[in-house]
Amino acid sequence: EMQTALSYYVLYAQLAEDAAGGGPSPSAPASTPSTIASTTSTACPIEVGTGNDEHEHWIEDADWTDKRMSESRNLLEKNEALCDVETSSARGSYLVRQYEVNAGKHWDDFYSRHDTKFFKDRHYLHKTFPDEFGPLYSERSDTKSDDCRGGDTTCDRGTGDTFTVMEIGCGVGNTLLPLLERGASAVVNGKRRRIRVWGLDFASVAIDLLKKDRRYIDAASDGRAMAGVWDITQAPPSMYEIGSISDVSILLFCLSAVSPDKMPDAARHAASTLKPGGT
Repeated sequence: EMQTALSYYVLYAQLAEDAAGGGPSPSAPASTPSTIASTTSTACPIEVGTGNDEHEHWIEDADWTDKRMSESRNLLEKNEALCDVETSSARGSYLVRQYEVNAGKHWDDFYSRHDTKFFKDRHYLHKTFPDEFGPLYSERSDTKSDDCRGGDTTCDRGTGDTFTVMEIGCGVGNTLLPLLERGASAVVNGKRRRIRVWGLDFASVAIDLLKKDRRYIDAASDGRAMAGVWDITQAPPSMYEIGSISDVSILLFCLSAVSPDKMPDAARHAASTLKPGGT
């Protein structure tokens, strides 16, 4: 994870250097605005999806040597000032404050403008997180019928036999809704468990759109889908009762929207949603 983060900082440092008039770095990766592809570059070992189902998840395909780490650190230090939004521009501090104060409005405006059409549904969790989501995508997953509905005694409705997935920063449900498509239950660790999802997001407009999706409506009617508004930098609202209930809590493209000084609180609040032994 640290290597992945460092890869991005290196890329940003290269872009900052180019923008300052230094010209393209000799080691800068060939890229397009939507793709960062790993080639022979010594700077960025990340391959990013281009719309192909086989490459819609992150792939780490290069080793970090001591020499490579040293070169990356030198590049970062050289361009550190240019990469600091607040100090590299006269309006930087002002803009940062404004986006922080009006964050809720900006996210609501974003989803009001784009509705559910901005992000694609994500069907790759079993590839990116095989230990956590592999069982939900296996052939033994219940995709045809709902074994947890009716009188099946192997899949109780109690929390002990429920596998709960919580997404913090769920947006309009592009991660959770595909999970609901898999069915109402799956075999996890040799036992069939009822699948339940929780979606939480800072934007009330996003949550409203999620709740209008037929996949969510059908699952919610059976008590398998819940959603609500939550600013992860604040303690969870008590009415949600989401403390220590989740087997897996995920934050996809979420922390990048949180101020660095608030990230420790965000991480602590996210961890509070997990059951003992949860991920």
